Amino acid sequence: MSNTICIFKMSDSSNSGVEAKTVNNIYLLEQEGEYPKTLIRMNSSEYQTLKSFEFCDIMRDQKLFFKGKICNLTLMGEIMEIELTSDIKGDFCPEKIRRESADILEKFKEENPELFTKISTEEFLRTGECVSAKIKAPETSPIEIDDNVVKGTLVSKKSLDEPISEVNLSLKAAWISKRQGMVPISTKIEKRFKMSRINTITPKKLESSWPEFGDRIHSNGTTATKYMIASSRLKKSNIQTFPSIVIDDSIPKLRVNKHIYENRLLISWDFEQYMNESVAVRILPDANIPQGRKKILNINLRNVQEYIEKPNSTSFFRSENGVAILNAIVKSIGDFMVLSWRNIEIFCELIEDETLANLSCKDWVKLQGKIYKVTKIEREISSRKNLMKIKARAFSADILPNQGIPDIVIPKEKTKVLTPEDVVEDILVSNEADVQYEKLLNFISKLKTKNEINKNNYKSLINGFLNENQTKIQIVTRPLKTEHCEKKVVEPITVYLCNGGQK
Repeated sequence: MSNTICIFKMSDSSNSGVEAKTVNNIYLLEQEGEYPKTLIRMNSSEYQTLKSFEFCDIMRDQKLFFKGKICNLTLMGEIMEIELTSDIKGDFCPEKIRRESADILEKFKEENPELFTKISTEEFLRTGECVSAKIKAPETSPIEIDDNVVKGTLVSKKSLDEPISEVNLSLKAAWISKRQGMVPISTKIEKRFKMSRINTITPKKLESSWPEFGDRIHSNGTTATKYMIASSRLKKSNIQTFPSIVIDDSIPKLRVNKHIYENRLLISWDFEQYMNESVAVRILPDANIPQGRKKILNINLRNVQEYIEKPNSTSFFRSENGVAILNAIVKSIGDFMVLSWRNIEIFCELIEDETLANLSCKDWVKLQGKIYKVTKIEREISSRKNLMKIKARAFSADILPNQGIPDIVIPKEKTKVLTPEDVVEDILVSNEADVQYEKLLNFISKLKTKNEINKNNYKSLINGFLNENQTKIQIVTRPLKTEHCEKKVVEPITVYLCNGGQK
């Protein structure tokens, strides 16, 4: 142990400290993605000297080997155990950097971390640094360890779980779509009149019944629809006179006029439509990957309102944000599939030399021609031995550094512009001027035949008849909101890992 020195300090910034004199044994454990830990065994005679210290630096060959915080100190008779955990500088780690102005996809990833597979790990080094290490393939050349393996200690095994060879993903999203628009129906109304102009012989009644801005349109005269009047105008443009009606010599000739109008009428709609959309994606590896198990994933993104680009969107997965989120999830599942092939694990004891002195869980090693990512390191250091054991994982299939899924391309939704024909089912006109005039002639003729009309009652009889035979215009609309929640399904998609494409 002459080359291993433990220096205890009061604070991390202190340059001075106390060197432990009676270190018997040091056990150090490093595991993938976890803080390294160390257990120091020494004589309890140093307890009073060391009990108030906070930090410990372990030096080997005059170099910093471990920097840690003291988290526990235990007396066991003549032996004292000191537990240390690595002292990482602050909260900095490459995987934890957050963008202040994160784009929408980064925002989605940050808010839904459980949907994304990490293809790198945050590795905490013994000396207090944090680094990012790739899991799929090494960024630098792996360390050759064939000559360092202690004979008879190598054990290799495969995971009990079969690698995944197919994933069937079902993805759902929900949001509220704003439905707004307007269409002119002036021409449609006019075409329902024989002379292609609104006309009547009862102008005051027509004008008073003409819809005004903001009025709701009712179906069957009672139930309110999603439509309202967006713009309204009714302007008299001409008057034509019908032939006078002669009743008898005691009653003045009845003069009847046809009042002709120009009109402008726009109907609009503004309502919220609950939307639910789903897409099914089948993810397959290329032909070089051994067959394994199938996995079914059902992911409900629930409310994606904050990722909707346009308030009136009728498709999420066809939108720019939606397809970006879909691709991110599918690519992550591709990584998840790839990592299921990381199912070969080795255990071995190593003879430590200069190349392995700084080995950590960020490193890859090469053994018998195959590369492995280190996942665990155990070291026991004493005056009598220097023992080093490792665990490492490799892929049962050949993995390329950039192995993944190509972008899924889904055609954007086509925005349908509604026409009056889409909105208006029919316009019903009853009793335009010519019809009113003919009905009035028939009415008077019947009264004359029965001698029921005279100078004293003709005005009330005619006014009563015209009140019952007003010119009426009824707008019959098509229903815009036919269901509480509109459900949409994107066509099924198949994607392939590696060199595959979309079918």
